[in-house]
Amino acid sequence: MKLNRSIITVLALCALALPAVAEWDGYLTKAGAGTLTTNADVAFGSSVGKKLRLVSLNARTDLTTGAIYLAAGASTHITTVQVTTALTNFPVSSVGSTANGELLVIQTPTDVLYVRTAYAVTGTTNISTYETAGATIPVGSKIYRCSDIMTITPCSTNNIQLNSECLKSASKRMPIVIRITGTAACTIPAATVHYDE
Repeated sequence: MKLNRSIITVLALCALALPAVAEWDGYLTKAGAGTLTTNADVAFGSSVGKKLRLVSLNARTDLTTGAIYLAAGASTHITTVQVTTALTNFPVSSVGSTANGELLVIQTPTDVLYVRTAYAVTGTTNISTYETAGATIPVGSKIYRCSDIMTITPCSTNNIQLNSECLKSASKRMPIVIRITGTAACTIPAATVHYDE
């Protein structure tokens, strides 16, 4: 009986010593497709204690002049104050140094991700985007500026396959977004990142 209690105590202590598993850990693969006249986007959310590395990308555009944009968050987030379904105007606590045309990643408190393009910055508390919200963006969502961009252009209409230890990286607390320009036929069949300690 004493031995059993000792084993249970040791196991309990070991369990307490193990680090909690992060929501995103190791490799994560996503896909995205264009619709009508839009680009194909894939976003990987920020992680408090982990850096991101884009290690693999398969993309296809229907435009011979299409381009691939690999972007990482380049500043701290802006917390939204209020946002309503289908609106393109985001009242925020501060616009920071957001500029027109910048790629933005919106990460909700439940880690749902949206990719948008800044259309206009009004005053110090409003950011408008080209795309409609398409969903209710709740209070407390974070908007990240992705101004650290690498561009690959022009792209052929053939499949583009890129693999490397690090095609693009993002520091801790920053997201990564991949965008390929085109129309409904452009796709990102697979993009893979690794969340590093």
